[in-house]
Amino acid sequence: METRAHGQVVARCPLLPGCQAQGKTPKEALEKLKNAIDLYFASASPAFFGVNESFPEIPILFDLLEYKGKLVAATNRDQVLLSGSGAPGSWKAHAVTGSPSKFFNPQPGSDGEGDYVTQIYCLASFAPPGKEAQLFAGTNLNGAIYQSADGETWKDSFSTGEDRVHTLCEFKNRLYAGTSSEGRVYAYDGVQWNNVASLSEVAVTALGVFKKRLFAGTYPSGILFSTEDGVHWEECSATGQNFIQSFKEFNGFFYAGASSGKGITLYRTENGKDWERVYESSRELNIYGLEVFENTLFAGTGNSGRILKSQDGQNWTTAFAGDVEGAYAFQIGRAHV
Repeated sequence: METRAHGQVVARCPLLPGCQAQGKTPKEALEKLKNAIDLYFASASPAFFGVNESFPEIPILFDLLEYKGKLVAATNRDQVLLSGSGAPGSWKAHAVTGSPSKFFNPQPGSDGEGDYVTQIYCLASFAPPGKEAQLFAGTNLNGAIYQSADGETWKDSFSTGEDRVHTLCEFKNRLYAGTSSEGRVYAYDGVQWNNVASLSEVAVTALGVFKKRLFAGTYPSGILFSTEDGVHWEECSATGQNFIQSFKEFNGFFYAGASSGKGITLYRTENGKDWERVYESSRELNIYGLEVFENTLFAGTGNSGRILKSQDGQNWTTAFAGDVEGAYAFQIGRAHV
């Protein structure tokens, strides 16, 4: 609570962004706040609460995945973080490659400081026919892909020889990987990895599945491609953006999050061929991740770090605004996102 210059008392609920009330006395303000909280939960889609866990020594968490009952987080510090519950204090770090990258990684907000630590960009669980599921991680260590049975002990699965593995996605009993800087797609059938496509762009930055087709988004021209068999690809749309960063199916539509120096744009399609622009914002510079939870589509953004929400895919509001640079990834588990 605080008393303002005009004499009114303002009461806030820190766990619910924007939820506040005011009155002539602390008691009146508190009673009005209680009513505001009731209205908040009665009218709002899922609410985001405060920080569940923080890792000051790890600037970025790139991806989240639930694997064999555990939550796994990919980091920019050659580590994955594992937790059996997601509770604060339960996360344990495990090294993935144990090797330095050739790429210099500056520290966020620093002036020239940084290192050559390998980064873990993406995660995927994949079970080839007749085999147990394994956890896979894409890195910037010569475009290497690592795999693990338990998330703790890792081994080299395949080195693409590229700069980075940006995205991993299962499609028709194969695991696909999108890479840079040759814009290639690799596929794994449980026995070996093969280069199955080169998409005439520097990077394949996103992969997703919709209506029995595999879709790929690229950089630097923000082109959308698709394939029915994983080998023969066709261009679906040239968005005019720079990055395609995320895909998600929601209420019969397939959404693609795109970004450029001017901001973010969200596209969608009902048939995989005809794409329409449904949202734009110059406030954000990236749209890192998309997720569906309780009939609501969420978008994690960069620059402002806002999480956006929509129940129809066209009208968007702020679900959460935290003190972060970007919201990179979502994972659903234990009745939470």
